[in-house]
Amino acid sequence: MNTQVEYSKTDLQAGRAGARFPFSASPRGWYAVAWVEDLALASVRPARLCDRDIVVVRTESGEVAVYDAHCPHLGAHLGYGGIVEGEHLRCPFHGWEYDGHGRCSKIPFVDTPMKVGLRQWPTVVRGGMLQAWHDPNDQPALWTPVEIEQDGWTAPIHREDCYWNLRAHVQDIAENGIDVAHFTTVHGAQAVGDLLDLRYEGAHASWTSLSVSDLGGKPSIAKASVVLNALGLHQVQVVIDQDKLQFRSFLYVTPVAEGRIDIRMTVSVKSSGDRRKDRMLLSYLLPRLTGELAKDFAIWENKIYIERPPLSRVDGPIRHFRQWASAFYR
Repeated sequence: MNTQVEYSKTDLQAGRAGARFPFSASPRGWYAVAWVEDLALASVRPARLCDRDIVVVRTESGEVAVYDAHCPHLGAHLGYGGIVEGEHLRCPFHGWEYDGHGRCSKIPFVDTPMKVGLRQWPTVVRGGMLQAWHDPNDQPALWTPVEIEQDGWTAPIHREDCYWNLRAHVQDIAENGIDVAHFTTVHGAQAVGDLLDLRYEGAHASWTSLSVSDLGGKPSIAKASVVLNALGLHQVQVVIDQDKLQFRSFLYVTPVAEGRIDIRMTVSVKSSGDRRKDRMLLSYLLPRLTGELAKDFAIWENKIYIERPPLSRVDGPIRHFRQWASAFYR
């Protein structure tokens, strides 16, 4: 028999009175900005990150950086007409230049540059992805994403059809993994799966889930090892039928602006030593994995956040997850 906790009608409808979520759209964490290989040398690209205008810069030597977008002189957006010359970024309005640390390095017709500069976002590159640190209080990074071991795996595939922009919240996508009850309804699982070894350690959450999957066209046992790097990176490694098939799926989830997020997915498989076989397997997996992910989109884009939900015994450890996630807003 399912057990439920009684809540008032006011509790159940709390999220409906105002915004969909009773917390910031941009919690603390590292967020994906761009694949480095997609950034041309000597280029500047406008973007949005955590409701702020930014520019993504790659210099002639290949160095990458993220800055606030507007020139501190008279406010021109450096992503529209700005030019990268060597290792410097030049404003399109009055030609002021900024070095690789965002400091003003040159003002035309002025002998000495002023002590002003661009706000530079802390960044790292992991697995070819440029990631930037966001803190609601502009505090320094509290942790750094670890480099992901790639030995024994094919190079991660990332394509245009593995990118989505949704009206959703980063926490909902992270919470989806421990919401085991939805796998039967949304994804057609044969039974509610088991969660094992659930751990919360600082900015990281991890667990193992067991479920019955028909990814290969017939019922198979799927063991998924999940690691969350805060709310912005989800690393999932799946083993089907005791090593019959192994693959990885990484989700980079980024708050952009106005209640919208970017999701980027990569997929790789355990290398078999036969490149043709590996390519065929990836071609088989990609549409199935993107298709399964897409089944959640309409729900994510239209749901609200119930602050004190009446959870049953099969809903998964949602309360504990939310307690862990709350630290990224303080």
